[in-house]
Amino acid sequence: MTVLRNQALKLFISIYIVCLCNSFAWSKDKVIFQISDEAPPGFEDLTAPQTTEIDIFYGSQNIGGAFVTYTPNSIEFVNPETPKAITDVIPDILDKNAVISALTGPLEPHSALICIKPGRPKGCGILEPEVTGLIFDADRFRADIFINKNLLALAGVKTSAYLPAATAEYSTILGFNGTLNGTDAANSVYNLSLLGITAYRHWRLQTVVNTNSEEHTSFDGLFAEADWLNHQASFGLLQFETMPLLKRPKLLGSKFSTSTRSRLNLEQVYGNALTLFLPRRSKVQIYRDHRLLSGKIYDIGNQALDTSDLPNGSYQVELIIEDIQSGEVRKETRFFAKSTELPPLGETFYHLQAGFLNNKNQSQGNDTSNLSNYDMPFLHGGFSQRLRPDFGYEINFISNREEQIVAGKLLWMGYNKHLNLSVLTNNRSAYGFSGNFSLKRGVNINVIHLNIPTETVHQTLLSDPFSQFDISLNTSFEQVRVYGQIRWRKEKHDDNFNHEFSAAIKFPILRKNRWYVDFELEYNEDVTDRLVMARMRFQHQQKKHWRISGYASSKHENKTGKTYSNGSMNLNWNDERRWKADVSLSGGLSHIQDKTSVHLQSDYKDVYGWNKIFVEHNMSSDEIPSKTLYGLGFRSTLVFDKKGVVIGSHKTSISGIIVEIKGTPAGAMFDVEANNFPHGEAAIGQTVFIPLSPYQSYSVRLVPHPETYVSYDTSPKEITLYPGNTERLVWQASPIFILIGKAVFPNGEPVTNAYLKGNLERSSTNADGIFQLEVSAGSQVYASIEGEKSCIMHIPTVGVRENIVTLDKLVCE
Repeated sequence: MTVLRNQALKLFISIYIVCLCNSFAWSKDKVIFQISDEAPPGFEDLTAPQTTEIDIFYGSQNIGGAFVTYTPNSIEFVNPETPKAITDVIPDILDKNAVISALTGPLEPHSALICIKPGRPKGCGILEPEVTGLIFDADRFRADIFINKNLLALAGVKTSAYLPAATAEYSTILGFNGTLNGTDAANSVYNLSLLGITAYRHWRLQTVVNTNSEEHTSFDGLFAEADWLNHQASFGLLQFETMPLLKRPKLLGSKFSTSTRSRLNLEQVYGNALTLFLPRRSKVQIYRDHRLLSGKIYDIGNQALDTSDLPNGSYQVELIIEDIQSGEVRKETRFFAKSTELPPLGETFYHLQAGFLNNKNQSQGNDTSNLSNYDMPFLHGGFSQRLRPDFGYEINFISNREEQIVAGKLLWMGYNKHLNLSVLTNNRSAYGFSGNFSLKRGVNINVIHLNIPTETVHQTLLSDPFSQFDISLNTSFEQVRVYGQIRWRKEKHDDNFNHEFSAAIKFPILRKNRWYVDFELEYNEDVTDRLVMARMRFQHQQKKHWRISGYASSKHENKTGKTYSNGSMNLNWNDERRWKADVSLSGGLSHIQDKTSVHLQSDYKDVYGWNKIFVEHNMSSDEIPSKTLYGLGFRSTLVFDKKGVVIGSHKTSISGIIVEIKGTPAGAMFDVEANNFPHGEAAIGQTVFIPLSPYQSYSVRLVPHPETYVSYDTSPKEITLYPGNTERLVWQASPIFILIGKAVFPNGEPVTNAYLKGNLERSSTNADGIFQLEVSAGSQVYASIEGEKSCIMHIPTVGVRENIVTLDKLVCE
């Protein structure tokens, strides 16, 4: 009725104006034609106050409804509690009382800002109130609420939250890695390493052991560690928390420090905030040099953009903001700086180490596993701050019984520029500095100088004295890649600087039919020689299994005056998911200077580990006898928890999940996805270990292969992993098939015209009790008969290949 009255009023006013225009006349003393906002006589009820229920929107989202009384010039909420109810629904309001007050009493409807269609006229549908206001559309019974951006808190990405507490019970992960190499003319040598970690929730004990054929065994780490919120504590045999220009001795002691490892949105907090006020729900894309870095849809309000995917560095970004409702697009340019070398803005990081150092070198009989070598009392502390998004500092101090060191570092990031400057000194007149200055187009300048008095050079934690200056270039122009570096270096025993210079250019010359051919030109010069090399690389990829690659080059040595022709040809085959394991075979022939060799290699990876075998034969020449080299490598993991032991995988990891799928048919395959990304495979009847990175929360689910037709729990399982944690996730699967049968009561009478409900779908029986229903093995079907009691049919277990099963009788009990 309200719509009809409004339309009638508009029609009458239009006709009235036309009639007046046709009889337009002027009097010498007064104007006959007058314009008025009031309705003509007899139509006063069309502009009288009207009460109706309307929908209330905020940011294009319906947040409820309310009764209002309105006229063409005003609108007012009938219920005085409605303004408070509106503020309770809208998030991030800083001053609710101010908003409630502004929504109380008669309000301006701002009807002139109503959009005839999305985005038309330009600027419609947007209101910028001093406090709050609305746009009321009487034809659609809709009011859109708008709040001044200064009264809204910053929404979007939250940066203060931490990972949930770990729930994993006791577990142990042992990672094994070994290599064996030898020749037909010498004894074989081997190296074995073990990474072991035992954890209970966020507490863990970790060790790293290495042993080799020289009968040398070393402990590279043996310590206990724990995380809580933004702190971390470690106790035991640790690595010294070093600084530039310092040695890296082992430490027997403890360490306490600020840690961001358990922090959510870690990549977000290391960059300066990019904030936008969005009057409506909008899509925001972030570009750098015309390349899309990130894109996301944001709600109305002051939004902090998600910058977690943006790379480190300092550069300008272009924001493309598209209004979802109107389609209008606007652009903004912002400066962005991101670095993980400094704490987030407004925070202070600290670190403190104390204990005993192993400062002996190998000539002094250094043995990292011999605790008697840790005889130097030691204290190291420091803190760092980010003063601005693009500038920060770090201060360190070190003290032992013979030496005290103070060091500082400054970090500054400008537009496509980066400066990192470190300085230090000790109580024995030693001093040093190092600086790195990065510019646009891949230009880097490095300066290092360390000066130590001769009499104390062997009694300090500082590195050996030296001076170095180098400039490097790594850039591209279209498809041409250019490299270059010039370096001057002076060791402590040198009288003059030694220089090195290298330059190279690389560009493609063919990209067609899976052929890739590149040309490279390289020049190298040092104090001993000059080398010029031209090289052509090629590669051809067959659709699935085969790849051929190689190069041909010519190298000229200025010192000897010789020119060498070198080259190689390699052929690689991989199974491309033909088998459950990943198998790769390769072989090739190479000629480098005067040496010709042929080699073969195989790689095998599956859920239990990785193995590699290679053989290379160097053919004899005028000066070099023939020689055969061989080698093998392996890598695997053992995982222990309360329910048993699992072997796998070929990836080295200190946390992960144990996936166990029970049921039938055995061998049916699934992809294991964590946070919607596949991380491995699992089969029914098999238990596998899937490595996942620590300090993350995951949503884990199974995705069946196309040939796997089973029923299982498709809902994701939520977990959080810290180092050493393994979570055992168990699924129950059963085959799905179409069942055709006859439902009967225990006395043999058919269950007629019954409503059937299975675990997958619903159906019914006919007058003879016959039915067809898709079910899973071992499930139950409920039969409901009008006016009678319901009964249950138990579905038997069948094989996976039986897609259609026919049963003469199925008893409903």
